[in-house]
Amino acid sequence: MTSYMGWGLLLDYCSGFVVCHNGFVDNHIQAEDGAHGSDIWDGGYPFGGNFWSDYHVTDRYCGPGQNLTGSDGIGDTPYQVGHDTSVFPGGGGIDRYPLVSEPV
Repeated sequence: MTSYMGWGLLLDYCSGFVVCHNGFVDNHIQAEDGAHGSDIWDGGYPFGGNFWSDYHVTDRYCGPGQNLTGSDGIGDTPYQVGHDTSVFPGGGGIDRYPLVSEPV
């Protein structure tokens, strides 16, 4: 039996969700997505995605491609949603514009 305790968000048997401007903080598993890429994990640029407490990267760049000099509050590399492929093989998603601080 799989225990779902300690999960920030579990999307299963659903698709087409837009998940953005949330704070996923200190969950055992931040999020899993069984929709195989049909859910959206950010609001595009410059709105941004979600804050992930296990995401530790830099914010040196800005712009839709995160390739222009200057900080914008969005991480420079995307966040892979759904690290545990044993839960949803082939599942997961990408937060293209992860926030570097928790939304208020």
